[in-house]
Amino acid sequence: MSARPAVTVPDAIAAVVAAEAEDYVTARALTGPLQHGEYVAIGHAVVAGLRGAGWHITPLPTLEVPTMSHGPCPSCAAPKSPGKYVCLDCWQALPAVTRRRLSRRDAQAMARLRELHRQLGCAVPLHKITVSP
Repeated sequence: MSARPAVTVPDAIAAVVAAEAEDYVTARALTGPLQHGEYVAIGHAVVAGLRGAGWHITPLPTLEVPTMSHGPCPSCAAPKSPGKYVCLDCWQALPAVTRRRLSRRDAQAMARLRELHRQLGCAVPLHKITVSP
């Protein structure tokens, strides 16, 4: 059996997923929403099936899931949650008005975040930090 030409993962998945995974996804979705791990498992199963059928699968670097480093809290260096400015303990130590202002998502949000980081860099105590409205 001669090897089939090399294809990229998206081409291979697009050619096979509808036929081989649709029944599983439909049946599984009836019991509740699919979890991220189930989508990953379906993708791995499809790629393994293609490789078993003689396809050479070339992964694309753009499809690799980047590892996210969420970095430490800029105030105390403790781990912080993704998408958060500071860790939960430091967030609770900020004045309520500052927390409300930092929570607003508008055109000035980045300016307020820069103010927060500037004051943290200057070692302003958390309970004294204020940002513009």
